[in-house]
Amino acid sequence: MREAVAAALSRGAREGRSTAVLLVGPERPDGATLDGFDELMRRSVLRDDPVGRIGDEFAAVLQDIRSVDNAEAVARRIAVAGPARIGIAVAAPGEYGADDLLHRAALALQEARSRSDGAPWACYEPDLSASTPLAEELHEAVGKGELRLLYQPIVALPDGELTGVEALVRWAHPERGPLEPDAFVPLAERSGAIGDLGRWVLGRPRPRPRAGSGACRRCS
Repeated sequence: MREAVAAALSRGAREGRSTAVLLVGPERPDGATLDGFDELMRRSVLRDDPVGRIGDEFAAVLQDIRSVDNAEAVARRIAVAGPARIGIAVAAPGEYGADDLLHRAALALQEARSRSDGAPWACYEPDLSASTPLAEELHEAVGKGELRLLYQPIVALPDGELTGVEALVRWAHPERGPLEPDAFVPLAERSGAIGDLGRWVLGRPRPRPRAGSGACRRCS
C-alpha cells in the first residue's frame, strides 16, 4: 500500500491533483472474519483507485480527489456497506510523502474510533499530530519488561505429534491490564515501534518440548 500511495502522490504532483488515503477499521463481532470486506471496499471506490489491506485494517487511495467532501462521500459509502471506522487524510499536490500521508490517516482513524456518536469517520487535522499516550508507552514497554511471549503448540494430525509452536505476544500494561495483539500491534506498525517489538520477539529463547511430550503437554 505504501508503494500505491507513493505512486499516487507522484502522479498527483505531476498533474496538479490532490490525493487522499482512507484507512478503514472494520467493526466486527468477536470471532467474525473479514472475508469479503476487500470486495466491499472495491465497490466503494473508482475502478482505478488502489485498495489493499494493512493488518486488520484496509486502505483506499483516491487518486484524483477534488475536496475533503469527495473523500467523505466515499467514506460514507463504505460505512453504509459495512460497519467501520475510517480515517481520512488528504494531500495537495506535492504536499506529503507516502509515510506522512499514511501516518495522518492513522491518526484520523484513531480519532474516529474515539468518538461515541456522530459520523464514523474523521479527517486529519494538525492537532491530531501529537503522539497518543499509548503509542508513547509502547515505545518504552520493551525496555521496561512489560511484554510477555506465550507459545501455542502446533500439532500434526492424526497422531497429535508436536511439530512447532506459534509465538503470541502480550503486553502486561501496568494500568490497562493484559492487552491482546489487536490492541497494540497495529499501533506499533503506525508509530514505528514495530521494529523494536519484532527484535524483542526474535530475541526470546525458543521453547523446547519436554522429553516424550506430545500435543497435550506443555512446552518448556
